[in-house]
Amino acid sequence: MRAAEQNARARITYETAYSILPRRAHTDIEELKSEFDVSPDLGALFYFLEAAKRHRTEPNNLDVRSLRGHTGRIGVKLNYIVVEYPRFPAVNVLENLSDSSLITGYVLAPYFSAIVEDRFSSEVQCFVLGQSPDARTTLRIVSPIANTNLGDGCEPDLGAFLELLAQRIE
Repeated sequence: MRAAEQNARARITYETAYSILPRRAHTDIEELKSEFDVSPDLGALFYFLEAAKRHRTEPNNLDVRSLRGHTGRIGVKLNYIVVEYPRFPAVNVLENLSDSSLITGYVLAPYFSAIVEDRFSSEVQCFVLGQSPDARTTLRIVSPIANTNLGDGCEPDLGAFLELLAQRIE
């Protein structure tokens, strides 16, 4: 079971993954890329701190130290920015349906966000590999107006996540 304090911290990662990064990626991808070009870790930290500020909370030092940013290419046409979030214990919410406080208060924390840009068309897509209600993972595509489940995800590992994206997009 995840502690209430961990759940409050997970809300910051959720806000970053499902609101702040997708909105920025879809409104100003060039600025977002420039922030991550300087330092991927500092780019990730900037958006994480913005989410903490929105929640009027001081970020946990362990969370800040475990946050990572990554940039690179998938194949010849796709550039990516990935934010790797602090890890929080997954809980099988479906197994505990009788506990209504778990269902309403539990945050399905993200493991990774990916902003993927097609180098030729400039199309931007945002993906999140997050916890699923059955304590596994799910892949989602996120825009400023929609959050769509694409099905089962992969292990919460950067290499596996990039491989899954390559299979889904290319």
